[in-house]
Amino acid sequence: MGSGTSIGKVRGLGSAHHGAHHWLIARTTAIGNLVLMSWLLISFLLLRDFSYATVSTWLSQPIAAVPMMLLIISIFWHAKLGLQVLIEDYIHEPGSKFALLSALNLTVFGAGAFALFSVAMGMVCAIPDMDPAAPAEVDPRNLVEVIEDFGASMAFGSPAIWNALIAHCETENIVLPSMKKLRGKFRAR
Repeated sequence: MGSGTSIGKVRGLGSAHHGAHHWLIARTTAIGNLVLMSWLLISFLLLRDFSYATVSTWLSQPIAAVPMMLLIISIFWHAKLGLQVLIEDYIHEPGSKFALLSALNLTVFGAGAFALFSVAMGMVCAIPDMDPAAPAEVDPRNLVEVIEDFGASMAFGSPAIWNALIAHCETENIVLPSMKKLRGKFRAR
């Protein structure tokens, strides 16, 4: 083994033995994404309308739910693989690399699990018209509108959002019978 050139320092050490596998999985998930996204687009084109009732009824059938779950798994896995390569190639500080890879894994698996759970439970994600950078400035009327339009039974968000909603509902005597659970911390009443 040589001591002067870069090639001399690594000659004889062998390959890392994981690059080809990572590359193959990335290509496999890319092909899966292409096929499953094509299925999703064709399925949407075949629906009579895009109302909540139509889409939720369609998605509640196993013939639609199973490919949707496979699409979620494939998309999140593919995103994780791509971002992992980006972090491994461009972050050189070991502590930062470990923290970013840990955050990536938690985010991807958490979001993927939430998406799968949502499909399995027949839930829909409805996002009200608001500035996510300023949750305290939310117009609670937008929240009430989304909850009533979609019959939301569960919601989560910043405590500032829910405090504004609770105050508005108490002031206007609004009852939201579909709501079963709110996630967040609330001021005592």
